[in-house]
Amino acid sequence: MDIKQSKLISLSEIDSLTINDIWELYNKYINPGTKDLYSAFSFGNDVFIKAEGMYIFTKDGRKILDFTGGKGVLNHGHNHPDIIAARLKF
Repeated sequence: MDIKQSKLISLSEIDSLTINDIWELYNKYINPGTKDLYSAFSFGNDVFIKAEGMYIFTKDGRKILDFTGGKGVLNHGHNHPDIIAARLKF
């Protein structure tokens, strides 16, 4: 996939992203330092497809305990149903 475009990526295009595409996007738009840190670990080579509660799920079917945290994740978990319902209501 050519990610050097300045357009939004469609949902159908997301499924075709490789780990290198994801790293390039992360490096360009999020945080190059964190990208370097995560890529030093084995989970830096995984493509995640969903997250629920305290787990993240990879494209190849693995379920991984997410200990990296983020704002709200440690308190509520990924995609907490009450938070999703409040966002949909809003």
